[in-house]
Amino acid sequence: MVNKKTGPDSKDKETGDDFWDQLGNKKENAASSSLEEETRKFVDLIGKSVEEREEQKLLDKFFRRKKKAPLSQDLPENAFVDFEDYETYKENMQQYSNLDIANKIESYDVKNPESKKTDSLDLAAHWKVHLNVEPKNVDPVSEYLIKNGFKHKYLSGGEIEDGKVFTVYIGSYKLVKQLSEQIGQDLSSFLCKPLAYGEIELAPGVVGRFDAPGNKDSQTNFTQYGTCGFSWLVCEKRKKINWKDFSESERRKGELNSFKRLQEIYGDYFFAE
Repeated sequence: MVNKKTGPDSKDKETGDDFWDQLGNKKENAASSSLEEETRKFVDLIGKSVEEREEQKLLDKFFRRKKKAPLSQDLPENAFVDFEDYETYKENMQQYSNLDIANKIESYDVKNPESKKTDSLDLAAHWKVHLNVEPKNVDPVSEYLIKNGFKHKYLSGGEIEDGKVFTVYIGSYKLVKQLSEQIGQDLSSFLCKPLAYGEIELAPGVVGRFDAPGNKDSQTNFTQYGTCGFSWLVCEKRKKINWKDFSESERRKGELNSFKRLQEIYGDYFFAE
């Protein structure tokens, strides 16, 4: 119902517009406002899509393509990681366990607490690398790492079938790139082809990943492992039981979301082009 004072015969005292003109203007303004809002949302969506494509390209370039370790393909295979039964596994492990390397490393750590090549912000968040080495080369590799002040461990927590004979803790992305190249060059005659799943090649024979800590905050709670060189957000990993259960698009989305969160928290310490 039209109010008598503002009905079709009434005039606006200030503009002189009649009722129907005012109604038409309101509809035009509403339509224009709605169009502007939809346009803004579309532009935002396109912008986010372009940004996401660029971030996915960055992951392809610096992380995903390095999972296949292209620079390490000419390195020899480690014969001791290939076994068909438990007896062979025990025999191979015996070859490593006979070496008194762990005690040497522990002694070095105690005597030289400050002489380690690391810029780690804290022990829970850092880049670390793995070296796949046959038993005959364990001694010279250990001596090199000790002599050059690398913080490292031997086998503890790592499995020979994963190529994790030595683990070297470094810290930032900048330093891990620099030291991985040094390690790869200096130990080139002792290293075997890498095997560690979900890690990326940083130099020939040297693969690694960025470990982020787990905690109670769902937005900063990370798994220990990932699929292309860095920890995943727990909220992303929980969507599937096993890594192989993720489709390619789901995996890429999980990698991107985890990557972006790590960048927000750790910045260039985690990754810088």
